[in-house]
Amino acid sequence: MADHIPTIEVIPEGTTHLVDGTLIPCWSWHNHPELYSGKHHITGVNIQIVTSLSGDIVWVSDPLSGSTHDVTAIDTHRLLEGRGPSQVIADKAYTGRGMITPEKKRPGQEITEETRNYNTAITKLRWPIEQAISHLKN
Repeated sequence: MADHIPTIEVIPEGTTHLVDGTLIPCWSWHNHPELYSGKHHITGVNIQIVTSLSGDIVWVSDPLSGSTHDVTAIDTHRLLEGRGPSQVIADKAYTGRGMITPEKKRPGQEITEETRNYNTAITKLRWPIEQAISHLKN
């Protein structure tokens, strides 16, 4: 058992990691609308989680308001500062930061078979972080 809370600096550099955010629900605070997540339609806090490719939790962020978008959260926590974003695998919420993410469907265009296969491959790599989040929440 760790005798301290890991900081972002302890995330090993030079290895590939998975990152994802999740909403931890909390009671409804009418005086704190920033906790309301429009995506989930409940109040809560946004936390970011980093795992190894095998799903071992490496780092959990401090909580942010539930209304905080995942990409804003990683910018706030400076997750990519000083490390190569190409060594981070994430979902579509993190598109535009240089990380490995599935490609979004462009309006009015069909997804090619090659893009579909690429997105499937990334999704298969990301299952360990989804499991880690599930275990963390339960």
